[in-house]
Amino acid sequence: MIKQQEVDSIQPTEKHLLPTNDVIFHCLFGTIGNEEITKEFLEKILNKKIGNIDLDLNLQLIRDHYDDKLGILDLRAKAKDGTNYNIEMQNSSSSTLLERLLSYWARLYSGDLKRGNSYDVLAKTILILIVNDEIKKFNTILDKFHTKWQIREEDYKDIILSDDFEIHIIELPKYIRMRENNEYRNMWFDFIIEPNGKEVLQAMEESRVLAEAKKKWAEITADDIIRDRALRLEMAEYDRNTALKEAREEGLAQGIADGLKQGIEQGIEQGIEQIVLTMSSKNLSPEEISSLTQIDIEKVKSVIAKNSNIK
Repeated sequence: MIKQQEVDSIQPTEKHLLPTNDVIFHCLFGTIGNEEITKEFLEKILNKKIGNIDLDLNLQLIRDHYDDKLGILDLRAKAKDGTNYNIEMQNSSSSTLLERLLSYWARLYSGDLKRGNSYDVLAKTILILIVNDEIKKFNTILDKFHTKWQIREEDYKDIILSDDFEIHIIELPKYIRMRENNEYRNMWFDFIIEPNGKEVLQAMEESRVLAEAKKKWAEITADDIIRDRALRLEMAEYDRNTALKEAREEGLAQGIADGLKQGIEQGIEQGIEQIVLTMSSKNLSPEEISSLTQIDIEKVKSVIAKNSNIK
């Protein structure tokens, strides 16, 4: 177990190397040899025993081949009963996030189905998204940070179409609020948010697996190559978010400018028509109106003709 002097000597965590970083998360929970850590993490999320699991991602794969241009890493695990688990760690949500989750689930579910196979090769597939952000579509769900999604009949909501489909979404900002209000606490979520947090270090006194996860995390973050991958991912996410923010701001500014221009032009047009119609009602000819106002004669005639047709 971790000793108190070791707790006291731990320095604050470097922001970029938290387990919420996709690279760090996948090295920790997706590395062959860390099955016990990932198994307990899954059991705490799903609130059930899942038995032993196999992992198909190892540390060397990330050290040698990960490139931030490839996007999100896929953490996959398979239980002895055949159930597929897919865990995604995201630091921000997007407008297409939920559609992408469905795509991931479908791909994993049908992955074992080859030509000539029967459908009994398909196994239950559980996708878990942990997002360090709030999902706009869920902004009315205030009392839950962990939502579970299945396919149910509209009027008979207790009837599930298939047990094979299951998606869990965990919004960490909501968890933090519930934790601060003493509504709920999960040592594993505390760990991925801040491994050196006081509550985590206390929980490690009672949890051998959590203490092992902390040790593995320290080893991973000491690896220069992994650190480089993690920092590059952080920078890539920052660049993407900055580009999106600038695009939104430029779009808004352009929209305001276009709106003002359109409004001014529309106001001028309406003003011209009003002047022409007022002078025309005084029995002034189009030529006289044009001469007095410097409005093009054809424009004057057009305004008078249009309003004559309305009458």
